[in-house]
Amino acid sequence: MEMEQFGDLIEKAELLIMHAGAGSVIHAVQAGKIPVVMPRRVKYDEHVDDHQLEFAQALAESGKVVLAMEPADLEKAITDALARQSDNQPPTPPKLARLINETLHDYAKQFKK
Repeated sequence: MEMEQFGDLIEKAELLIMHAGAGSVIHAVQAGKIPVVMPRRVKYDEHVDDHQLEFAQALAESGKVVLAMEPADLEKAITDALARQSDNQPPTPPKLARLINETLHDYAKQFKK
């Protein structure tokens, strides 16, 4: 993917979940996003050292990212990132959830007559 396309997609994204590679994270932060980052780690044979972990921890301490150390951390990290990104407002439901809610609401109307 070309860098211009990558930048456009980051700008349009409601939520970014990424590894803690400096280039990706810097693009996200520059676009005003608060990404969820899960560093690639030595203990999982994903990298030769833990530089991504150190980078992600520093950014999390400064409030630039939400750190997810393990897959079990993702749900809370996503909720936190969406809330912080929208100035502590409740996160906007994903389009599919919104569509299902509207459909069920419309369906229920026919029984309220």
